[in-house]
Amino acid sequence: MSIITIEPRTDSAAVAMDALRRIVRALRSAHVEGRAIRGASMAQLFVLREVGKAGLSDEGRIVLASAPETIQERLLAAFGQLSAERQHAIAQGMDEWMSAAGLGQLAPTMFFEPTLPDLTD
Repeated sequence: MSIITIEPRTDSAAVAMDALRRIVRALRSAHVEGRAIRGASMAQLFVLREVGKAGLSDEGRIVLASAPETIQERLLAAFGQLSAERQHAIAQGMDEWMSAAGLGQLAPTMFFEPTLPDLTD
């Protein structure tokens, strides 16, 4: 029987994992709330807003006018307030972290949206 050794977490690792937990918690809560109240997920509202920048129907504009700001929009706005150097460092660090964890090849999808089967097999 082999013994698995787990390296102790550093303070930076704990901070990073806690940040991810907060993001996932906020996204999950918003997703459930959005589905229950509006019948649309936060990811769908986010995409609708992005499409809306190019023009939407009157019905689409009405839906967006009454919809709350999505977590994705809040995260992007806060990210945009950081310096370009900080943005690059975070993006590079996240990418390296995901690759080191063996997650670098996963296709990024919208949060909590069902994924389509991989048709490349």
